[in-house]
Amino acid sequence: MFLLWNFFFLFFWSNNKFFFCLNRFKFETKLGIQLSNAQARRIALGAQGFNNPRPAGRVDRRHLRKLVEQMGVIQIDSVNVLVRSQELPLFARLGPHPRSLIWDASAAGELFEYWVHVASHAPVALHPLMRWRMDDGHGWNAVDKLEARRPGYLDEVLDRIRVDGPVMSGDLDQRVGKKGPWWDWDDGKLALEVLFHRGQVTGVRRQNDFARVYDLTENVIPAEILALPTPSPDEAHKELLVLAAHHHGVGTLDDLTDYYRLRIPRSRPLMNELSPRRPAAAGRSRRLE
Repeated sequence: MFLLWNFFFLFFWSNNKFFFCLNRFKFETKLGIQLSNAQARRIALGAQGFNNPRPAGRVDRRHLRKLVEQMGVIQIDSVNVLVRSQELPLFARLGPHPRSLIWDASAAGELFEYWVHVASHAPVALHPLMRWRMDDGHGWNAVDKLEARRPGYLDEVLDRIRVDGPVMSGDLDQRVGKKGPWWDWDDGKLALEVLFHRGQVTGVRRQNDFARVYDLTENVIPAEILALPTPSPDEAHKELLVLAAHHHGVGTLDDLTDYYRLRIPRSRPLMNELSPRRPAAAGRSRRLE
Protein backbone atom coordinates (compact mmCIF):
# COMPACT_ATOMS: atom_id res chain seq x y z
CA MET A 1 0.00 0.00 0.00
CA PHE A 2 1.23 3.47 -0.78
CA LEU A 3 -0.29 6.85 -0.09
CA LEU A 4 -0.05 9.02 -3.17
CA TRP A 5 -0.88 12.70 -3.02
CA ASN A 6 -3.02 13.88 -5.91
CA PHE A 7 -2.37 17.51 -6.70
CA PHE A 8 0.45 17.30 -4.18
CA PHE A 9 3.74 19.02 -4.60
CA LEU A 10 6.80 19.16 -2.48
CA PHE A 11 8.31 22.58 -2.47
CA PHE A 12 11.12 22.34 0.03
CA TRP A 13 13.97 24.76 -0.24
CA SER A 14 16.68 25.47 2.29
CA ASN A 15 20.23 26.80 1.90
CA ASN A 16 19.62 26.88 -1.87
CA LYS A 17 20.08 23.12 -2.24
CA PHE A 18 18.20 19.96 -3.01
CA PHE A 19 19.85 16.58 -2.67
CA PHE A 20 18.93 13.61 -4.85
CA CYS A 21 20.84 10.66 -3.43
CA LEU A 22 20.69 7.81 -5.90
CA ASN A 23 23.28 5.81 -4.01
CA ARG A 24 21.16 6.00 -0.85
CA PHE A 25 17.89 5.49 -2.74
CA LYS A 26 16.18 8.51 -1.34
CA PHE A 27 15.30 12.08 -2.17
CA GLU A 28 16.39 14.30 0.70
CA THR A 29 15.96 17.99 1.41
CA LYS A 30 17.70 20.15 3.96
CA LEU A 31 14.42 20.22 5.93
CA GLY A 32 14.97 16.56 6.71
CA ILE A 33 12.17 15.20 4.50
CA GLN A 34 13.18 11.94 2.86
CA LEU A 35 11.53 10.10 -0.01
CA SER A 36 12.60 6.88 -1.63
CA ASN A 37 13.07 6.88 -5.39
CA ALA A 38 9.87 4.88 -5.70
CA GLN A 39 7.95 7.44 -3.65
CA ALA A 40 9.35 10.34 -5.66
CA ARG A 41 8.44 8.60 -8.92
CA ARG A 42 4.87 7.97 -7.76
CA ILE A 43 4.41 11.55 -6.62
CA ALA A 44 5.72 12.80 -9.97
CA LEU A 45 3.49 10.42 -11.93
CA GLY A 46 0.50 11.40 -9.83
CA ALA A 47 1.16 15.10 -10.39
CA GLN A 48 1.10 14.41 -14.14
CA GLY A 49 -2.25 12.62 -13.94
CA PHE A 50 -1.13 9.01 -14.17
CA ASN A 51 -2.77 8.01 -10.89
CA ASN A 52 -6.24 8.58 -12.31
CA PRO A 53 -8.06 5.83 -14.21
CA ARG A 54 -8.93 6.52 -17.82
CA PRO A 55 -12.48 7.80 -18.34
CA ALA A 56 -15.00 5.01 -18.71
CA GLY A 57 -17.38 6.90 -20.95
CA ARG A 58 -17.12 9.38 -23.77
CA VAL A 59 -14.09 11.66 -23.55
CA ASP A 60 -14.81 15.34 -24.12
CA ARG A 61 -13.30 18.74 -23.46
CA ARG A 62 -13.96 18.53 -19.72
CA HIS A 63 -11.39 15.76 -19.54
CA LEU A 64 -8.94 17.83 -21.56
CA ARG A 65 -9.37 20.77 -19.19
CA LYS A 66 -8.53 18.58 -16.18
CA LEU A 67 -5.52 17.16 -17.99
CA VAL A 68 -4.23 20.62 -18.93
CA GLU A 69 -4.69 21.75 -15.33
CA GLN A 70 -2.45 18.88 -14.22
CA MET A 71 0.16 19.12 -16.99
CA GLY A 72 0.21 22.88 -17.56
CA VAL A 73 1.61 22.57 -21.08
CA ILE A 74 1.34 20.17 -23.99
CA GLN A 75 4.50 20.26 -26.06
CA ILE A 76 4.02 20.56 -29.82
CA ASP A 77 6.18 18.64 -32.25
CA SER A 78 5.84 17.91 -35.93
CA VAL A 79 7.14 14.35 -35.46
CA ASN A 80 4.43 12.03 -36.77
CA VAL A 81 4.95 8.28 -36.52
CA LEU A 82 1.60 7.08 -35.18
CA VAL A 83 0.09 10.53 -34.64
CA ARG A 84 1.48 13.99 -33.93
CA SER A 85 3.48 13.78 -30.73
CA GLN A 86 1.24 16.25 -28.87
CA GLU A 87 -1.61 13.73 -29.12
CA LEU A 88 0.30 11.01 -27.27
CA PRO A 89 0.06 12.55 -23.77
CA LEU A 90 -3.71 12.70 -24.20
CA PHE A 91 -3.98 9.06 -25.22
CA ALA A 92 -1.69 7.96 -22.37
CA ARG A 93 -4.05 9.55 -19.83
CA LEU A 94 -7.46 9.54 -21.52
CA GLY A 95 -7.33 6.55 -23.84
CA PRO A 96 -9.33 6.74 -27.08
CA HIS A 97 -10.60 10.27 -27.57
CA PRO A 98 -11.66 12.67 -30.35
CA ARG A 99 -8.46 13.71 -32.08
CA SER A 100 -9.85 17.21 -32.50
CA LEU A 101 -9.81 17.92 -28.74
CA ILE A 102 -6.79 20.23 -28.77
CA TRP A 103 -7.84 21.93 -31.99
CA ASP A 104 -11.40 22.46 -30.74
CA ALA A 105 -10.17 23.88 -27.41
CA SER A 106 -7.83 26.24 -29.26
CA ALA A 107 -10.60 27.38 -31.60
CA ALA A 108 -12.81 28.04 -28.57
CA GLY A 109 -10.17 30.30 -26.99
CA GLU A 110 -9.25 27.92 -24.16
CA LEU A 111 -5.72 27.09 -25.33
CA PHE A 112 -3.09 29.16 -27.09
CA GLU A 113 0.26 28.38 -28.65
CA TYR A 114 3.47 29.97 -27.48
CA TRP A 115 7.06 29.30 -26.41
CA VAL A 116 5.94 28.22 -22.94
CA HIS A 117 8.24 25.21 -22.54
CA VAL A 118 9.21 24.96 -26.14
CA ALA A 119 6.42 25.40 -28.71
CA SER A 120 3.46 24.36 -26.61
CA HIS A 121 -0.28 24.47 -26.17
CA ALA A 122 -1.13 26.12 -22.86
CA PRO A 123 -4.26 27.46 -21.14
CA VAL A 124 -4.98 31.07 -22.08
CA ALA A 125 -4.90 31.98 -18.37
CA LEU A 126 -1.11 31.58 -18.65
CA HIS A 127 -0.87 34.40 -21.21
CA PRO A 128 -0.23 37.20 -18.65
CA LEU A 129 2.61 35.15 -17.15
CA MET A 130 4.30 34.93 -20.55
CA ARG A 131 4.24 38.64 -21.35
CA TRP A 132 7.67 39.23 -19.81
CA ARG A 133 9.02 36.75 -22.37
CA MET A 134 7.17 38.51 -25.17
CA ASP A 135 8.81 41.77 -24.10
CA ASP A 136 12.23 40.15 -23.71
CA GLY A 137 14.83 40.36 -26.44
CA HIS A 138 14.66 37.59 -29.05
CA GLY A 139 18.42 37.03 -29.16
CA TRP A 140 18.39 36.08 -32.85
CA ASN A 141 21.21 37.61 -34.88
CA ALA A 142 19.24 36.96 -38.06
CA VAL A 143 16.55 39.39 -36.89
CA ASP A 144 19.04 42.21 -36.40
CA LYS A 145 20.39 41.55 -39.89
CA LEU A 146 16.87 41.52 -41.34
CA GLU A 147 15.94 44.82 -39.70
CA ALA A 148 19.19 46.38 -40.93
CA ARG A 149 18.69 45.06 -44.44
CA ARG A 150 14.94 45.73 -44.68
CA PRO A 151 13.96 48.49 -42.25
CA GLY A 152 10.24 48.48 -41.50
CA TYR A 153 9.66 44.99 -42.92
CA LEU A 154 8.24 43.62 -39.66
CA ASP A 155 5.68 46.42 -39.60
CA GLU A 156 4.80 45.66 -43.22
CA VAL A 157 4.09 42.03 -42.38
CA LEU A 158 2.02 43.01 -39.36
CA ASP A 159 0.06 45.51 -41.48
CA ARG A 160 -0.63 42.85 -44.08
CA ILE A 161 -2.15 40.55 -41.45
CA ARG A 162 -4.14 43.46 -40.07
CA VAL A 163 -5.57 44.28 -43.50
CA ASP A 164 -5.75 40.92 -45.30
CA GLY A 165 -6.25 38.54 -42.40
CA PRO A 166 -4.35 35.43 -41.24
CA VAL A 167 -1.34 34.25 -43.25
CA MET A 168 1.00 31.28 -43.39
CA SER A 169 4.71 31.58 -43.97
CA GLY A 170 4.24 30.38 -47.55
CA ASP A 171 2.10 33.44 -48.26
CA LEU A 172 5.20 35.58 -47.70
CA ASP A 173 7.70 33.20 -49.31
CA GLN A 174 10.53 35.14 -50.90
CA ARG A 175 13.18 32.47 -51.07
CA VAL A 176 15.53 32.32 -54.01
CA GLY A 177 17.25 28.96 -54.44
CA LYS A 178 17.08 25.76 -52.45
CA LYS A 179 16.10 25.71 -48.78
CA GLY A 180 18.86 24.83 -46.34
CA PRO A 181 18.58 23.09 -42.93
CA TRP A 182 15.52 23.29 -40.64
CA TRP A 183 16.20 26.79 -39.32
CA ASP A 184 17.02 28.29 -42.72
CA TRP A 185 14.08 30.69 -42.69
CA ASP A 186 13.37 33.18 -45.44
CA ASP A 187 12.50 36.77 -44.55
CA GLY A 188 8.76 36.16 -44.38
CA LYS A 189 9.00 33.20 -42.01
CA LEU A 190 11.53 35.00 -39.83
CA ALA A 191 9.32 38.08 -39.60
CA LEU A 192 6.30 35.98 -38.59
CA GLU A 193 8.29 34.14 -35.93
CA VAL A 194 9.56 37.41 -34.45
CA LEU A 195 6.04 38.83 -34.30
CA PHE A 196 4.89 35.54 -32.75
CA HIS A 197 7.64 35.69 -30.12
CA ARG A 198 6.68 39.28 -29.30
CA GLY A 199 3.03 38.31 -28.88
CA GLN A 200 1.87 40.65 -31.64
CA VAL A 201 0.55 37.70 -33.60
CA THR A 202 -0.54 34.29 -32.36
CA GLY A 203 -0.19 30.96 -34.11
CA VAL A 204 -3.09 28.58 -34.62
CA ARG A 205 -2.73 25.15 -36.19
CA ARG A 206 -4.59 24.22 -39.35
CA GLN A 207 -6.35 21.00 -38.51
CA ASN A 208 -5.78 19.07 -41.71
CA ASP A 209 -2.02 19.50 -42.11
CA PHE A 210 -0.60 20.99 -38.86
CA ALA A 211 0.51 24.19 -40.63
CA ARG A 212 0.78 27.23 -38.37
CA VAL A 213 -1.45 30.12 -39.34
CA TYR A 214 -0.56 33.55 -37.95
CA ASP A 215 -3.27 35.98 -36.90
CA LEU A 216 -3.43 39.13 -34.79
CA THR A 217 -3.33 38.20 -31.13
CA GLU A 218 -6.54 40.09 -30.39
CA ASN A 219 -8.32 37.83 -32.88
CA VAL A 220 -7.18 34.67 -31.10
CA ILE A 221 -6.80 35.34 -27.37
CA PRO A 222 -10.11 36.23 -25.63
CA ALA A 223 -10.47 39.92 -24.81
CA GLU A 224 -10.96 39.21 -21.09
CA ILE A 225 -7.56 37.49 -20.99
CA LEU A 226 -5.81 40.34 -22.80
CA ALA A 227 -7.40 42.76 -20.34
CA LEU A 228 -5.85 41.02 -17.34
CA PRO A 229 -3.08 42.99 -15.62
CA THR A 230 0.48 42.16 -16.56
CA PRO A 231 2.51 41.00 -13.54
CA SER A 232 6.06 42.17 -13.09
CA PRO A 233 8.69 39.79 -14.49
CA ASP A 234 9.67 38.71 -10.98
CA GLU A 235 6.07 38.02 -9.94
CA ALA A 236 5.49 36.08 -13.16
CA HIS A 237 8.62 34.02 -12.52
CA LYS A 238 7.54 33.20 -8.98
CA GLU A 239 4.09 32.13 -10.10
CA LEU A 240 5.61 29.97 -12.85
CA LEU A 241 7.90 28.31 -10.31
CA VAL A 242 4.91 27.50 -8.10
CA LEU A 243 3.02 26.10 -11.07
CA ALA A 244 6.04 24.04 -12.09
CA ALA A 245 6.18 22.54 -8.60
CA HIS A 246 2.49 21.68 -8.87
CA HIS A 247 2.99 19.98 -12.24
CA HIS A 248 6.22 18.20 -11.30
CA GLY A 249 5.14 16.88 -7.93
CA VAL A 250 8.73 16.70 -6.73
CA GLY A 251 11.93 18.01 -8.26
CA THR A 252 15.09 20.06 -8.09
CA LEU A 253 15.57 23.70 -8.97
CA ASP A 254 16.78 22.56 -12.40
CA ASP A 255 13.52 20.66 -12.90
CA LEU A 256 11.30 23.53 -11.82
CA THR A 257 13.04 26.16 -13.93
CA ASP A 258 13.11 23.92 -17.01
CA TYR A 259 9.35 23.39 -16.98
CA TYR A 260 8.71 26.92 -18.22
CA ARG A 261 12.24 27.49 -19.54
CA LEU A 262 13.29 29.93 -16.82
CA ARG A 263 16.90 30.87 -16.15
CA ILE A 264 18.37 29.50 -12.93
CA PRO A 265 20.40 32.62 -11.96
CA ARG A 266 17.27 34.74 -12.10
CA SER A 267 15.06 32.11 -10.44
CA ARG A 268 17.30 31.13 -7.52
CA PRO A 269 16.76 34.29 -5.41
CA LEU A 270 13.05 34.24 -6.24
CA MET A 271 12.86 30.68 -4.92
CA ASN A 272 14.37 31.90 -1.67
CA GLU A 273 11.61 34.51 -1.45
CA LEU A 274 8.98 31.86 -2.00
CA SER A 275 10.23 29.23 0.44
CA PRO A 276 9.20 30.95 3.70
CA ARG A 277 5.68 31.40 2.33
CA ARG A 278 5.28 27.98 0.71
CA PRO A 279 7.34 25.36 2.57
CA ALA A 280 4.91 22.67 1.47
CA ALA A 281 1.44 22.23 0.07
CA ALA A 282 -0.87 19.24 -0.05
CA GLY A 283 -4.28 18.39 -1.44
CA ARG A 284 -6.56 15.43 -1.89
CA SER A 285 -5.10 11.99 -1.26
CA ARG A 286 -5.58 8.78 -3.18
CA ARG A 287 -4.53 5.29 -2.10
CA LEU A 288 -3.08 2.95 -4.68
CA GLU A 289 -3.00 -0.81 -4.32
